[in-house]
Amino acid sequence: MPALRNTRHEAFALALAKGMSAIQAYQEAGYRPDGGNAVRLTGKDSIQERVLDIQRAAIPEMEATVERVVTEMMRMAFYNPVDVIKVLGAKLVDLTALEKLPEDLQRCICEITPVRLGEETHYRVKFANKQAALDSIARHLQMFKDTVVVENVFKLILEMPDDELDRRLAELADPTRDETGL
Repeated sequence: MPALRNTRHEAFALALAKGMSAIQAYQEAGYRPDGGNAVRLTGKDSIQERVLDIQRAAIPEMEATVERVVTEMMRMAFYNPVDVIKVLGAKLVDLTALEKLPEDLQRCICEITPVRLGEETHYRVKFANKQAALDSIARHLQMFKDTVVVENVFKLILEMPDDELDRRLAELADPTRDETGL
């Protein structure tokens, strides 16, 4: 469905699609606050269809796929922090203009905080946690064998004679037993 001809209705539909309440969307579209009119406008078929179209168009951008998640983890795991700085002298380092950074590196920025140093405002830039990203990728690639331990425990339990299993379960359930098993 193309954009609605009535620009206020289009603005209203866009605001609803963003998740605003009917009353908030009504005001966002330039109308004076009126809950009854906001609800009535929400009920119009053209508005409802337009909201669905807007949301459907946004889904591919927001859809989480294994490929997209792995791509983001790879960016965070393998960015080079040196690409962010430029050396000005023996001890002087300056931050490269953020808009000039490659997109992959820009996507690794988690936080930008203004910091006052005397009369000047500088910015602290926090980048993604490389270690966490590397751990996630390694798990995705099944480089860690966490499940092997669990599988081996189940195998031991399944092969254990019933009387031995009963004895061990009783020991675990014994409230007088200390943590060392003594």
